[in-house]
Amino acid sequence: MFRSPPSSNGSHQQQPPQSQRRLVKPNSSFISSNHVNNVKTKKQAFVSRLRCILLLLVITMTSSVLFMFQMAKSSEFFSSKHPHNNDTPLAVAKRGYSIYKRKHLASHEDKKQTRLHDIQKRNNEQQAKQQQEHQQWQDQHEADKHYSKYKHKAAENQKEATKKLQLDKQQEPEPVKARSHENNPQKPDSKAHETKNDLHDDTANHKGKHNNKVDHDQTLQKPIDSPKNIFHGRKGSDHSDNNNNNNALPDENTLASPVAKNTEKERALKQKNQQSEPKDSEAKQDDKQHTQPENPSMLKDETRGGAAAKSALKAVVQGVVIHNHNNNDDNKQPDGKQQKKSEKVVLLKPSEQDHLHSTYKHAVAALRLAKLRDKTDPLKVARVDTPIHKLHRVPFEPMVPIGVLVDAGRHYFSMSWWKRLIVYLYQLRFTLIQFRLTDDQTFNLQLESYPQLANPVLLKYNKQRKTYTAKDIRELVQFARGYNITLFPEINLPGHAGGWAGIPGLVVMCSEFICDKGYGLPLNIEHPNIKTILKTVLREVLDIFDNPPYLHLGGDEVNMADPCFTEVGLRPFNYSGFEKQLKGILQELRYPEEQVIRWERTGQSLSLDRAGAIEHFWESFPGVKSDVPKLPSGDARPWFVSKGLYFDNNHNDDGMAVYRNTHSALNYFKGAGRPKAIIAGTFELGEEYWRQRNVATRLIAVSMGASDTKFSGKMAEVMSFNQTCLGLGINDRWCNLQGSITVLDSEFIDDHQGTWKQWKEGICGRLTREGMKLELKSTASTRKSLETSGYNNFWSKFADDPLPTPSVPRRKRKESKSSPLGGEHSIPITGIIFDMVNSMRTPTSDILELLKKYVSPLGFNLVQLRLVNDFGFAIRLESQPKLGYTALQPKKGAPPVSIPTAQEYRELVTSAMNDLGIEIMPEVSFSTNAGGWLNSGFVAPCPNTLCDKGRGVANAVYESDMWAVVYSVLFELRHIFATSPYMHLGHDNRETARKGCFKEAAAKDPMEAFAEFEEKLTTLAFMVGIEADQIVRWNNEEDKVYSGRTGNITQYQTGKLKPSAGDKFFATVDLLSGSPWDIYKNTLALVKLKPMGILGQVGDNSNETWESMNIPLRLVAFSMGLQKKHKQWDHKSFQTHLVQHCKAYKFEGCDKPDGSKVKVSYEVEETRYSDRLCHTFTHNVVGREIRPEFLTS
Repeated sequence: MFRSPPSSNGSHQQQPPQSQRRLVKPNSSFISSNHVNNVKTKKQAFVSRLRCILLLLVITMTSSVLFMFQMAKSSEFFSSKHPHNNDTPLAVAKRGYSIYKRKHLASHEDKKQTRLHDIQKRNNEQQAKQQQEHQQWQDQHEADKHYSKYKHKAAENQKEATKKLQLDKQQEPEPVKARSHENNPQKPDSKAHETKNDLHDDTANHKGKHNNKVDHDQTLQKPIDSPKNIFHGRKGSDHSDNNNNNNALPDENTLASPVAKNTEKERALKQKNQQSEPKDSEAKQDDKQHTQPENPSMLKDETRGGAAAKSALKAVVQGVVIHNHNNNDDNKQPDGKQQKKSEKVVLLKPSEQDHLHSTYKHAVAALRLAKLRDKTDPLKVARVDTPIHKLHRVPFEPMVPIGVLVDAGRHYFSMSWWKRLIVYLYQLRFTLIQFRLTDDQTFNLQLESYPQLANPVLLKYNKQRKTYTAKDIRELVQFARGYNITLFPEINLPGHAGGWAGIPGLVVMCSEFICDKGYGLPLNIEHPNIKTILKTVLREVLDIFDNPPYLHLGGDEVNMADPCFTEVGLRPFNYSGFEKQLKGILQELRYPEEQVIRWERTGQSLSLDRAGAIEHFWESFPGVKSDVPKLPSGDARPWFVSKGLYFDNNHNDDGMAVYRNTHSALNYFKGAGRPKAIIAGTFELGEEYWRQRNVATRLIAVSMGASDTKFSGKMAEVMSFNQTCLGLGINDRWCNLQGSITVLDSEFIDDHQGTWKQWKEGICGRLTREGMKLELKSTASTRKSLETSGYNNFWSKFADDPLPTPSVPRRKRKESKSSPLGGEHSIPITGIIFDMVNSMRTPTSDILELLKKYVSPLGFNLVQLRLVNDFGFAIRLESQPKLGYTALQPKKGAPPVSIPTAQEYRELVTSAMNDLGIEIMPEVSFSTNAGGWLNSGFVAPCPNTLCDKGRGVANAVYESDMWAVVYSVLFELRHIFATSPYMHLGHDNRETARKGCFKEAAAKDPMEAFAEFEEKLTTLAFMVGIEADQIVRWNNEEDKVYSGRTGNITQYQTGKLKPSAGDKFFATVDLLSGSPWDIYKNTLALVKLKPMGILGQVGDNSNETWESMNIPLRLVAFSMGLQKKHKQWDHKSFQTHLVQHCKAYKFEGCDKPDGSKVKVSYEVEETRYSDRLCHTFTHNVVGREIRPEFLTS
């Protein structure tokens, strides 16, 4: 910004009055004396800054030396003598982790250096800014010199013109610089080529003369008849109209855009003027004479925008000098009437010409508020009652049809406004109006077929909740036809379809997305009546618009609805079938597909075969994103274009920018040919926003750009724009803005955001209501702790790929030759399943006693411990202790239930192998049936699944932060249960989780996430030394083994055994179901299938439960069915032998061979588990839910 030099007490120059100070430039002596003081001050400031910079350099170098010293000290890590310097993966990983920690410590130094750099950068920027200000001051000083030369020359020209005027009163004086002519205004309907030629002559005659900046707004208050009049403002003319007030001293809004740069001729003229420079005293007197405004009150009125706006404007016009030639006494006739008109000349610094026009509109933005405070509307010049043959039309003939999009899908426009718009567009030679009927905010048309679709705009100005009736639209269509303008409808589908919600189930309903986003809702293309509804609606709309030549069916931004699909747990629709169906509807309606328009593909596959032959480009041009769209015939697909012509968000575009954008769109060929039509877009703009964005005058620029009129330069474009604007009868203050916006950007943005807030609140209130919903409680702190410890364990324990199996002594599986049954089991692996989650009240020492007393004597060699399932995490790991959780409550008077530790399990495993020859295999669910992970923070958010079903909760397998924790768990379990070659990784119920927990959690692509999870789980298991043939998984509820599942061994539940030939599988017998005789028969049947192993499943592991449920007797029956050599008994013989063997083992309860014939479930406490988990991990919060009337019944 320009700074005026400080005043000097000894200056001989007289200071001008306050009202003129912005126009008076200091002379050379004034500038020179103060320039010395400024230079001294700046030298002192420079020395101070230099000291600061040197101090910062010293600090920086010191920090660098310290950092290099630390690096040199730590280099011994890479020394050849270091014990970890070898090529093993463990050493590499540990060194990598050490380097990572050092870098983390060094980050503090980096931040310190960054802060110092920022300080230095700010100092440099401040210094550069001051240098720039000084350069601007010098430029102004140079401009003042040229101004003084020009004043002398202008005075001479004035005297010469006065003398000539006295000799010949009938002849107009003709000064050397600029000759003044009498106004001979053109008719408003003058031909375009005449205007074009005048503008061309003007530029040719004046190019390079003084490099003047023309005050075109003042000049073009009346049509021009000669290039000479361009540089002559008329004051007090007999031909003046209602714009007389604008002939006073030009205000800030009348600054013109830049003209051509200097030429050799101009420089020669300046050199000639320099030789005849007047003395300082003459210049000062002449300056005083020619800068005094004739009517100071007008200047005061023009600066009514406030001191701040005036100050901002002054910064922009620092290189502009406005000079008025006031009338002298010699220029008056004897009767006192004024003969010579006032002349004005605008000089513009050459360096400021190209920059001034772009910065001008920002500087005068504050003044616009004062100028347009009455909220006049340019469209009011369109008189509906004026006969069409008397309407003034612009001289530009468009090369292609041009039109405007009116967003009635978000706003309601009054009928009177529509008619004024139609008349105005006729004057601009527009022929198309794209009538947007629907969007997320509204369905703005009342249909007879589906009246429930009509939904008014929920904005404050539409208090009467108006929508258009069929009669309204028919009236507008006929009215527009009288002005050669066609209205064609736009109906958005399948995206932006919130307006279709009046039909229940026709829109995908997602309450959170609706209230958070407020737009982008997808049409439910799977609705059973979708075809009938669309066909009926389109038929009625086409009839209302009197079979229009075009039908716009939207079609873009369907990807905006992805979060909505995610919320309701659906995959985004595949629209190929819908588009095919839409083509069929158009054929049945006999509406040519060649007349159907669709928006440019945004967020859609470019290969999608869509209905409609015309593509409407708004984001790019044909051939930019892909090849030029082709028709089946091979010809280029016809296209509409709105690229660069969106008036809702182009805050900084003025009329000339709109003109150039239109011209570019018209002449964009590149294999696509010219556009079929150019459509100016006014998305999201209602009547008031049309005024704020100055849309009416911008449309003039569209008309100019779509014509074949050629302009000789920017100046000619600007003058043509203003002449056309004034010729239409628009208020000159609107024309002076040259298409720029009428309010500050910040004010428009605030208003616009307020409107969007109303829209969002409206659609949220219409489609949803307040309700209570269940949420999982936050476990973020626990999750963060698990992630940290997981990464630490990963880096500290990851070594070989894979890890070798831990070297734990193994003993041969104990055989039962000496048992009372006498003989080996016919299956190599037999054993018992203990549910530790359901029996955490039983200490591991009691488990060992059960093994010694009941399991080992019967010859079983494997025990499966269920550690993690839907209801708990029954181990407190050393690496991840916070994972442990139980929903069991202590019995009355008993201490709290404690979770067994890793060390307790380690002792159990070692004793079972060394003393009993029994291997122990852990079972942990990682993906589905993982309610035991609730305390981890990795569970998918499905509280209703947890509380309603009590099971089926799944981990969020799509969370990448979970992998380090999974690795830690696998690593530690592998080392604790090293005596068994097998590890059980629980359930894989993907489809059940997808339909339940993942659907509620709105997980995106859950099946893909599961596949990726299983692939990585296989890799992690391999890293800890477990092959796929050692991993066991439960048969899922879908009775399906998914491709890529981790683990090659399937364990089947009782009654669900469906193995295929060659499958590796374990079989399970429910020891608490049926009688001992049933257990015996089931076991015999499983033996015939030759599984790898058969395990008997029991529940609670307490001694009391075993005795009350007579589990020892059931174990004997199970073992009898496993015998390799024995006679098959009938029921009576079986009972006899069962009692004999039971007594031989000295078990209790042998006198009840029938046992219980009723199913005794070990899931007796599951209901209490579910209630406890629901109460612990969920709570009710206030949320939004879809109103029932918008849901399918």
